[in-house]
Amino acid sequence: MNNAIPNLLLYPFLAVTALVLASKVIGGKHWQLLDIRRLKSSWLPFLLGVAPLTAILLLGNIGSLGFAQAAPYFVGASVIALLLSQIGFPAELRSLILLILSVGLTQLCPTEYNQPILGTLAGLLVWKTIENLLHKPESRLDDITPPVVWLSTFYWAKVGTNEANGVLCQGIVLGTLLVSICIRWIQPALLTSDKVYLKRLLLSVFGGLALLCLITELLLGVKLQTIAALAGGGYLVTYLLQSLDSGHNEAPNLARGLKNILLIGILTLVATRLFGMQGLLVLAATTVIAPTSGAAVIAGLFWASRVLLQAYVLQYNPNVTGINLMHTYTTAAMYAGVLLVLVISLFIKEIKDRRLLSAIFLASVCITPCASNYFLHSEPTGGLLISIGVTAVLIALLSPAVYQSRLTDQENLMLVPALATTLGLMSQELIGLGDGASVHDRALALLGIGLVLLCIALISHFVPSLQHNRRISAPDLSG
Repeated sequence: MNNAIPNLLLYPFLAVTALVLASKVIGGKHWQLLDIRRLKSSWLPFLLGVAPLTAILLLGNIGSLGFAQAAPYFVGASVIALLLSQIGFPAELRSLILLILSVGLTQLCPTEYNQPILGTLAGLLVWKTIENLLHKPESRLDDITPPVVWLSTFYWAKVGTNEANGVLCQGIVLGTLLVSICIRWIQPALLTSDKVYLKRLLLSVFGGLALLCLITELLLGVKLQTIAALAGGGYLVTYLLQSLDSGHNEAPNLARGLKNILLIGILTLVATRLFGMQGLLVLAATTVIAPTSGAAVIAGLFWASRVLLQAYVLQYNPNVTGINLMHTYTTAAMYAGVLLVLVISLFIKEIKDRRLLSAIFLASVCITPCASNYFLHSEPTGGLLISIGVTAVLIALLSPAVYQSRLTDQENLMLVPALATTLGLMSQELIGLGDGASVHDRALALLGIGLVLLCIALISHFVPSLQHNRRISAPDLSG
């Protein structure tokens, strides 16, 4: 059991979240919109995306690899995400339900938390990738951000700090999520008219003060009172990023993207310099107030994936000074990370067959970090993950100017660093296997990767063809 969160904070969080959820479901009558018939068109993409990855995880039992333990959590998380999105739950309700379930998991998961937490993260991210690329029913990331932030917080608190600081870290981030949920609940009634940003400023100040009260009164963290000011700044910047995104009458331009990058970069520097990874997690939790996808949600996923990267480096990189970017393999891996994100971005723009796109997306993102762990070692993999994260956030924010379109699908690039880092952590045992592998073993591994890619290509080719032939052969009874 992992009852690390103080009950004085856990119970109010669950109570308030349940109250908001009930008010949305009952008051908004969202239950009337639920329709299980939508699952009929989603089970095949789900099966083709989740089943092969589950099979690969279960194959770990043959070599007594730890990632086999992640398989049931991977399947469970992806099934829950599938059901919530396809039966008609709005994004805000999905985010609340997934967050409650994530908090519950971290309280009930076994002592060997590593693979269960990472498997849950991977399941949420894999289905979200399929759902967004196939537009079932729409492409958005704000529903997945809260559970990803919390699971990243729990994982970092376990591997990146001592027990006392880990408990405090979880409490601060959970408190920030609690305040964010409250702000998102009340802000629609307050922000209908706020041309001078006075109400947004007051909500940001309220958020910082509310977190300060939780820290001092419930967590008794007197030395961390200043992090409440960071949270207030995070709320304000989230509103600024939303405002930049909402310029409907203005064509997307380079200046807007650069402003977004500048704001996110400044906050990242301030948070890491003053509060470390805990600061990034607090900032990520403040982006939950964003009611739609956009630059703020992109920033939230970037900060969460950056914390997971730090956990990878801290655990598996033998270089105590960090990643040596001048190392030959590390440099090559960084180029590969940049190329991977660039190619995926172009594929998102050019490939019209969304089934093929989702297959290429998942195959490349899943294979790359695992292959890097095996064929190279932890330091190049760390460089790979750094370049993936930085390139993804830059392209996602600049895509409106580069592609002369809204963020719609390019924002899904932020799933790349989150998923790649999660899988890099899950497959860390491949580092040791690769170090002791012979040329014969490496050749067999390359052959296995080639066979996986061939199977994906065949499935992507024949499944759409079979469905097309089925539609042609079906009799037309319309009249």
